[in-house]
Amino acid sequence: PQYGTTKEIVEAFPEIRCCQQIVIPQADLAHYFEMVRGGEYYPGVRAQRLDHWLCANAGLGLKSLVAFLDFECRLAGALSARLCPAADVMRYFRFGYPASPVSLLAITVGLEEPAATPEEVDAFVRYEAELNGYTAELRETWKYRMVSLLYVVRLA
Repeated sequence: PQYGTTKEIVEAFPEIRCCQQIVIPQADLAHYFEMVRGGEYYPGVRAQRLDHWLCANAGLGLKSLVAFLDFECRLAGALSARLCPAADVMRYFRFGYPASPVSLLAITVGLEEPAATPEEVDAFVRYEAELNGYTAELRETWKYRMVSLLYVVRLA
């Protein structure tokens, strides 16, 4: 919330400056405290890992208009941190988080085997969407040392 993304969203939609409609699961406690230290915004930051958040809230019927899954590791995960972005993408679709009739999904992952190209990451995301009754239309790709992909998600 102290960074540009939330500031830009709030400039476009001032009514969400103090609300729980922006939910940011953040497992890194140092980063979490930095995110909530200012008083300019009151978003729903949680000191919780994304995988735990997705599972804990699966039965609540929450829907996401925009989801930005910003991982700092490869799609297959980081064993040392016990993180697996691929599993979180699966949870996102399998637990029905995409809002209807349309939502946005952005994902950032490192490009390493077994998904070493943007095309391989895209194939995985599209497969998971289709498997769970959604379509994921790739709209934009940004490649640097990692890759960010932006999707329009709809019920199939």
